[in-house]
Amino acid sequence: MINPLKKAKKASVAELTEAMGSNEMVFQDTKYTTTLAKPSTMSSKEKDVIWELFRLNMETLYKTTGVFPWNPTKKRAELFHRDSRFVTIIPKGGQLESNLLGYCMFRFDTEENLEEEKELVVYCYELQVAKEAQGHGFGRHLMDILEKLGEKWQMQKIMLTVLLANKDAHKFYNKIGFTRDPISPEDEQYVILSKPISIQ
Repeated sequence: MINPLKKAKKASVAELTEAMGSNEMVFQDTKYTTTLAKPSTMSSKEKDVIWELFRLNMETLYKTTGVFPWNPTKKRAELFHRDSRFVTIIPKGGQLESNLLGYCMFRFDTEENLEEEKELVVYCYELQVAKEAQGHGFGRHLMDILEKLGEKWQMQKIMLTVLLANKDAHKFYNKIGFTRDPISPEDEQYVILSKPISIQ
């Protein structure tokens, strides 16, 4: 019998898309839809657009805090690793390469807890929303989708890392139910947050 992690990693784009359920929302009288992609199914232009939104939102924060080095080559390789999965938001009927409003990049993985037991997790590496669209529910919509995907593939929790200097992000994650994970290190300039997933 295949374990849940292997099943999750082997899930096709079609299977992941089906598990997302309802994937539309409205912003300023425009309908937006979420789509799911793997790096192997994305064009180089689509990857460039994904990268550019990350750079616009995070480059200054990386450089001013110095917590994580600003290394575009290394970060881009992490972003488009074969295990990465992307949920993107675009106008209904639009194209990712020209109409990207936001995205989250996640992986199905394991994380060792304080008891040295491996827990099944959806790890959110990136949640990026264009500045003009922030504060309108897109981030929450993306995180709700991650929770649905976690439920479908029997993950135990969603995890992510956030810089303490990124106060708006920290406030947002706390608002939607994330708390400091027990494995989060003390006296660092970042915190590891998590939220349990209720498996049906």
